[in-house]
Amino acid sequence: PAPPPPTQLQPIQRTRTLPPYPTISQRLGEEGTTTVDVNINTEGSVTECTVFKSSGSTRLDEAACEHVKARWRWQPPTREGQKVEAKTRVNIVWSLKDAR
Repeated sequence: PAPPPPTQLQPIQRTRTLPPYPTISQRLGEEGTTTVDVNINTEGSVTECTVFKSSGSTRLDEAACEHVKARWRWQPPTREGQKVEAKTRVNIVWSLKDAR
């Protein structure tokens, strides 16, 4: 029989929580969007996170990567029935109205 068709990378939505807003960033009124590139292993965990486009705050950018690496998960894609590593780009929006 033919191998199963390839599947796409799928985010596990329940893991898509907002990162904790750094206290100093709240006090300084820092906001913006951090765009990060992430490498995902065959288990769906982030193995590497790099800032593609800064929010304008190193503190927010670092918090974004730390949170995505620690918490966010994906259903890895498959090729010929086997899970494969993947890369994707995500945005973390830093808005003081969401600060907690």
